Amino acid sequence: MYASLVFGFIGVTVDMLYTAQIAMFGEGRDTATMVKKMLVDQFVYSPVSNFAIFALFAWREGGFKTRALRQLGTRHYFTQQYLPVLIAMWCVWIPGVLVVYFMPTALQFPVASLVLVFWILIFKFVRKG
Repeated sequence: MYASLVFGFIGVTVDMLYTAQIAMFGEGRDTATMVKKMLVDQFVYSPVSNFAIFALFAWREGGFKTRALRQLGTRHYFTQQYLPVLIAMWCVWIPGVLVVYFMPTALQFPVASLVLVFWILIFKFVRKG
């Protein structure tokens, strides 16, 4: 139930991001527009949203105590936990997002879903290491 709420919230924010990007950059499929969308998506939105996901799950794992959230601000957590996942995310999602943005609207969700499955497999591997 908790994961459904977290990812439901993220889904809403993704929709808001895409709406904002259309307002900022338009609906063009030219290279310049796609690169702008990818840069905002991957270097502004994704680091923040993924950190929020990490924080919410760490908070749950820590029994919803403030102490569990404090560790997220440590250098060790950032370099050993978050940064490796962020780098792995960029390796998958930068090309993935570009492919999705270049797709016709009707294909964007199915293609994004395939990239997400690939990302989940990589994420599981990274987290086990």
